[in-house]
Amino acid sequence: MAQDGPSHAPPPDSRLGQAALLEFFRRYAHQFNEGLHGRFDENKFSALYSEVFIAAAPDGVVTGSNDADFTRTSGEGFGRYRDVGMKRIELEDVTATGVDPLHALAHTDWNAVYEVDGGERSIRFTNAYLVRLESTGSLKVFGWITGDEEEAMRQHGIGQPQ
Repeated sequence: MAQDGPSHAPPPDSRLGQAALLEFFRRYAHQFNEGLHGRFDENKFSALYSEVFIAAAPDGVVTGSNDADFTRTSGEGFGRYRDVGMKRIELEDVTATGVDPLHALAHTDWNAVYEVDGGERSIRFTNAYLVRLESTGSLKVFGWITGDEEEAMRQHGIGQPQ
């Protein structure tokens, strides 16, 4: 669909600007780490996501709903991460690109820290998130694109049988 004039990123003080998205993904990282440490708060975690979403990874594209299945699967995911030795996720940077007054694309740089053989091993990666400013003023993830997490762990000797 054509737009009137060029698309511009929102100003830095915008509710979808760099500072707002950095703060949003800091909260995201906090909730993720809480889940890793057995303190998964399904209400706080699901509040980060829109009612429906799209996810793309090397194995395909799926759509989903922010419902009981999503929170159950998310909780199980934290258990799997604990099982392979993930200790924490660290947000390193966010690069925000405004799409329009309600939507932004956020490239997030992460560092996943694992315990392996008595020491720590890190995997750095970037995910892309589609974020929407809701009518309530809150930000919500409505889509994400990820790389091949299983392959990255395999390359780093994480989650493999000893």
